[in-house]
Amino acid sequence: MSGYIFGINDAEYHCRNCFNLQVAQIKSVSDKYLKELTKLNRELDDEDLEKITKKDLLNKKLNCLKEIKKAKWPQISTSILFGNFIASIMKQKRENQVKYMILCWDKTPYYHKTAIENYKGDRYNAADRLQEIEEELKDETLTATERDILNLEKYIAQYDQDNFWKYQEVKRSFIEKDDWNNAGFYSIYKRGYEADQLAYMLSSIIAEKYKKDKKTNCVLLSADKDWANFQKPGVVFTSTWSGNLADRHYGNLTEEWDDFHKLYRQFAKKQKLKEDWKDITRYEYGILKELISSSHNNATLYDETDDDFKDVLTEKYIEQLIELGGKNRRVLKPQAKRMAETEMFFRIINKCKNKKFSSYELLKKAFVAMNINLGKTIDNGYCDNIGTSYVDDIKPLCMSALKNCNKYKRGTIINLCEEHEISVNMMNYSTFVKSLKGV
Repeated sequence: MSGYIFGINDAEYHCRNCFNLQVAQIKSVSDKYLKELTKLNRELDDEDLEKITKKDLLNKKLNCLKEIKKAKWPQISTSILFGNFIASIMKQKRENQVKYMILCWDKTPYYHKTAIENYKGDRYNAADRLQEIEEELKDETLTATERDILNLEKYIAQYDQDNFWKYQEVKRSFIEKDDWNNAGFYSIYKRGYEADQLAYMLSSIIAEKYKKDKKTNCVLLSADKDWANFQKPGVVFTSTWSGNLADRHYGNLTEEWDDFHKLYRQFAKKQKLKEDWKDITRYEYGILKELISSSHNNATLYDETDDDFKDVLTEKYIEQLIELGGKNRRVLKPQAKRMAETEMFFRIINKCKNKKFSSYELLKKAFVAMNINLGKTIDNGYCDNIGTSYVDDIKPLCMSALKNCNKYKRGTIINLCEEHEISVNMMNYSTFVKSLKGV
C-alpha cells in the first residue's frame, strides 16, 4: 500500500512528548545533580536509617537542591513548543503518506475515572506536589535543614507547574481555535474522553466504510501500544516511538493477541457454563488486560483488591499441567497464569460469575466504563446529557471530523505563525497541505 487516506494521530502524546523533550533539554544542565537527587531520595526512603546517616543524607540533598536552583532554569518557550509539535505532525504525515490527518486530544474529567479512581494516578503532578509541600511545611517539628529542603523542592515543583500551564496554553490553542483546523491541523476532542477513545471510534467508522468499498483506509499513529488493539479492517497501527522498538515490545503485540485468542477459544469450547459463549475482540482484550494484567495508566484495578481468585486459578492450572506431564512448577507458572487470566477474561465477557471471584462486579463495571461500545455518560460536573451512550455522544463528532478534515484556508498558517512567533519550514508545510482542499 502506497499510503493512507486518513491518519488518526495521538496528538496528546506527541505534543506532550515535544514538551517533555524541551523541558529535559533545559534541565540537562543539572543532570548530575538530578541523578544524585534521585539516588538520595531512594536512600532516604529506608525507614531503618540511623539518625547520623539520615542527617548526612539530608545535608547532601540540601546541597544538591541548592546547586539545582543555581542553574536558574528558564521557562519553556511556547513558540518553540508550537514549532516542534507542528514539525512532528508534518513529518508523520509525510513519512506515512497520509492524505488527511486528524489530531486526537484528551479532555478531562474522564467518564471512566469514576470506575477506576486511581486512573493515571501514579503520574507526577506538580500541583499536587505543591499542595503536599505546603502541608508538610506546617509541621512545627521540622529541622531547619528539612524546612530548607522543602522550600527548594517547592521551587522545583513551582517551575514544573508554570511550565505545565505553558503546555496547556499550546494544547488549548489547537483544540479551541478553528484557525488550526483551517491551517490543516484538524483537531478533535470532547470533554470526558481520552484521545484513545476518540481514535477507536474513528477506527470503527472507517472500518465500516472499508467493508463496503475496500478503499477507505487509515493508519493509527501513536507511541501508545494500546492503540494496536484498535486495528480493524482497513485500519492499521504504526508506532511513532522514537526509541528502540524492541524495548517497547511492539514487534510481538499481534502475536500475543493471536496466542491469547487461541487460548480463549480453546477454553470457551470446553465450558459447560455457557454453550452460546461470546467471543472476545482485540479491543476488549486490551481493556481487560489493563484492568487485570498490566497497565501503564495505573489502571490495573485487580491489584488494588483483596481478591485472590487469579492465584487460586493459577494453582489449579499448575496442577492440571502437572497431570498432563509437566514437572517444574516454576516453569509451569507463567503458562498457568495466562490460563487463569483467560478464564477471568471469559467470565467477564460472558457474565459468568463465581463466588470466589470477589472483584467480578468491580471489574465488570470498570470494563463497561472504559468501553466505547458499552459505556454511558455520567455526571462528572460538565455533562449535560447524562446517560447517553458513548457511541451516540461522540459518533457525530467523529463523522464530522472525517468529513471536514480535508479542508483548509490558504494563508491561515502565516497569521498563526505571526501570532505565536512560530518558525515553520514552509516547504514542508506546502507538502503537508498539498492533499487538502484549499479555499
